[in-house]
Amino acid sequence: MLLVGSWQFRSGLISDLGGPENDLMAMETLMRGQGATDITVLRNDGVSRTTVETALHALGLRSKPGD
Repeated sequence: MLLVGSWQFRSGLISDLGGPENDLMAMETLMRGQGATDITVLRNDGVSRTTVETALHALGLRSKPGD
């Protein structure tokens, strides 16, 4: 599973958000409670096109038939 959340912005045009951090933590907690163990979480500065593409590729490489 790949969870991506961005709530801090380095822009005078876009205000930081308050909810996504809690939403991301809630989703991770929910999925782990359902037995998910392979969870990659990208947050704020860790979110870019490259990091998302890399994480998706790595997830695909770890996938097995039936996943």
